[in-house]
Amino acid sequence: MNLRTLATRVIATAVLAAGTLFATSAPASAFYNCHRAMCLTVKGKGLYVDTVKFELLVPASVTYLGHVELWGPDFHYDTRDQTFKNWDQQKHATFEWSPMSIGTTYANGDKICTRFWRLNSPGNGGYTGTPKVCATIHD
Repeated sequence: MNLRTLATRVIATAVLAAGTLFATSAPASAFYNCHRAMCLTVKGKGLYVDTVKFELLVPASVTYLGHVELWGPDFHYDTRDQTFKNWDQQKHATFEWSPMSIGTTYANGDKICTRFWRLNSPGNGGYTGTPKVCATIHD
């Protein structure tokens, strides 16, 4: 998918408060939460986490340089630094990563989190992180 196609995708969801992740009565569940520039989707059943996916939201006519960090009780993942440019002058753009397979059962109360680290200025190596977005796993 090219950058222009990604840049035209509109986010039409409200910012959700953190809540219960997986209900035991449901056959399968998903948790979706956003805070400012980051969104996190966790899919699974009970304490079992099947996949996680993260998205970066970029305001109209804005360019970010940086990387996304995703972590949980037994994994830690960082994307490489890259440029995220929103060419649209009126709408947010969403940059999505493919769902990552986790395939693990976690303890009640464990968390999976993500955040975006924006490079302050090229060359100095300093980053500013967005607030983390987390899913708390519940039975």
